[in-house]
Amino acid sequence: MDRMRKLQSVLMCLAALLAASCGANAANALLVQPSRQVEATLAVASSTRSVPTEPVPTAIVTSTSESACPPSVTIKPPSMSRFDTIEGSGAIAYSGDGLELVFPQTKSTIIVHSLTRLGLDGVDGNFVWSPSGTRIAFLYTDLRPEGCPRGYLMLADLSQGEVHPLTPAYAQYSRLAWSPDSEWLAFTDEVGHLKVMCVGSGEELTISDQALGLSTPTWLDTKHVVYIRPTGVKNQADLVSQPLDRSAPRILLKNVSQLEEFSLSPDGRSMAYFGGALYLVDIQSGNMKNLGLESSERLQWSPNGEYLLGRGGMAGIYLVQPKVSTTVTQMSFLGLPGSQQTWAPDSRQFAALIGPDDGLPSIGIYHVDTQTFEKLSVTVRFPHALAWSTR
Repeated sequence: MDRMRKLQSVLMCLAALLAASCGANAANALLVQPSRQVEATLAVASSTRSVPTEPVPTAIVTSTSESACPPSVTIKPPSMSRFDTIEGSGAIAYSGDGLELVFPQTKSTIIVHSLTRLGLDGVDGNFVWSPSGTRIAFLYTDLRPEGCPRGYLMLADLSQGEVHPLTPAYAQYSRLAWSPDSEWLAFTDEVGHLKVMCVGSGEELTISDQALGLSTPTWLDTKHVVYIRPTGVKNQADLVSQPLDRSAPRILLKNVSQLEEFSLSPDGRSMAYFGGALYLVDIQSGNMKNLGLESSERLQWSPNGEYLLGRGGMAGIYLVQPKVSTTVTQMSFLGLPGSQQTWAPDSRQFAALIGPDDGLPSIGIYHVDTQTFEKLSVTVRFPHALAWSTR
């Protein structure tokens, strides 16, 4: 019986993962709903605090997309939920029964947004901490509409003790990007609109309608967003810096083949991107190095700009130290397909998924200096979304 429950849990979470990454057709074939009661409490050290929530309304939403989504679906958007204020320094956000935080030093866990308690059939993921370390932007993806991995843009404010939708729009969103001042979020939608949202006021602006749909943008500084812009030629795109005031953009890279993902270094001088292979580029000089990887995703610079972290498909996580060498260190025992890895603010550690142990994967922490990893087993659900606090 225990083995069957574990198998059900794995299948359910794999379905959630596939749906959240735009593979919902396959996910629906796998989706299993094991019945179990989850205690939605806050557990910090030895204290336990209950989580009051508001009733969840039902809404009828009409889709205007030309995708496989049904023209009209009934969904339950998340309502505001509240919790005791939290000091999130050092915490790792991950997807358990919603949004949960684990503190590596104490291994204590906090449930911030419990989907089970809210009665929602979806998954929280794509967590992004604000540079201030007090807010987490994330996506709630509803899994029920067949072939329709849509959801809501959400915000967890740890200093205020609340989680609420940032927009009523039921749609597809790219991964999110915070501005350096923690005031704005940037993202793209499925039709190629590059949008920014002022988190304080809720104001939303479309600053370009030429982005690659659902590609992740990033911030060059507080006034410029970098994004991928298709050229109209098959498999070619430009990398463009767009001012918030919607004035003329500046092309950083032109006519790049198979451009799928990129990441700017913290000082804004270097860029890593995948365009058929993994490249490192000096933005000012244009000098380029080919690291030769055949696949790459989830590129992340360490906060100090010393390391580049990514995942090469089934080959697992790799690590590069660009200022020292272009040698790629492969760590095939870490990084499961569909997962993500995340740096600690000290740049000496990163968290990732360790391969299945007793049927389930777990979160592990890799120590760069000692080249060792430790297991941080915190959940029986598939923790596919990871994000370490920025402070």
